[in-house]
Amino acid sequence: MTGLRGAILPFYLVLCLLLGGSSVSNWANLVLQLVAIPLGLWALATKAPAELTSSGRALLVLLCLLLLLVGLQLVPLPPDLWTLFPGRTDVAAAYELMGQALPWLPMSLAPDQTLGSAMWLLPPSAILLAILRVGADRRTVLSWVLIGVTVAAILLGTLQVISGSRWYPYEVTNYGAMTGFFANANHMATLLLASTPFVAALYVRARRQSSSAQKASALMMISAIAPVFLAIGLVINNSLAGLGLMAPVAGASLLMIWRRKRRVSHWWWLPLALTGAASTGFVFSAPWGTISRKRVPRRTRSRDTMRGREPSRLQSTSRLWVRDWERSRTSIPVMKTLCSSK
Repeated sequence: MTGLRGAILPFYLVLCLLLGGSSVSNWANLVLQLVAIPLGLWALATKAPAELTSSGRALLVLLCLLLLLVGLQLVPLPPDLWTLFPGRTDVAAAYELMGQALPWLPMSLAPDQTLGSAMWLLPPSAILLAILRVGADRRTVLSWVLIGVTVAAILLGTLQVISGSRWYPYEVTNYGAMTGFFANANHMATLLLASTPFVAALYVRARRQSSSAQKASALMMISAIAPVFLAIGLVINNSLAGLGLMAPVAGASLLMIWRRKRRVSHWWWLPLALTGAASTGFVFSAPWGTISRKRVPRRTRSRDTMRGREPSRLQSTSRLWVRDWERSRTSIPVMKTLCSSK
């Protein structure tokens, strides 16, 4: 795969990262979804240079399970089943009020929106299928493309934090936070976290193929600078999700480098899980709840914000948890039974 054909996948990945940063339905997302269809078909029709690895087969299984999950939500069910799901009491009461028999309905309350949401899976699915079909060298190019776009997003995000709203690509966004090419600061944090293991993987791959001491020293410098750069981006991004996941992602990335020369225990996941739980608990505790407040434009601030009573991130998250608990306790049959038995 050379020339123009070899540049299709990297170019499409760049388009997805630059134009697909908003969940709002617009022309950019429509184009990305339409282009994903022939790209996925091309990937399926292309002969793979080597047999799929166990990791590749696992990714395909996860993709199939995800598609199956969407499909199950669209299968019509008899009234005896769909009335058991949360939020269906009002739907059944509406049919009874109109004097109509309860029809067969799917799990989804809005099947058209469920099908529309499934269209968002087209770009990542097409990229996954294409990655599994291309050779290892092309995957290395894609990794460098991902890291390059991440660096550009950090630079843009720094301008957003320093210079203000004119650097934000979307009107509805987290003003005052580093969003990069996205509309949501958490999505930018996801990009930073996703890029970190690729830095470690590129370093390990380059060390295996490097026979020059000078080149090895340059790789050591890159591998030392890149994670620091990404960590600074996460701190500036100020996303609680990003800060909470930073420690386990960094630990897993270092583990990739460690495994290059040493054998790792089968219990390697346990310290990573404990680190993730500890770091998540830390960022959700004081004083991070107050430090992580986002600046909001004056025109969008509430009365409490204008009066200096803007809730902290911890307070906002706690309120959401309490609200979701109350809803699940009163709407899910299993939760009703458990709560009433106490």
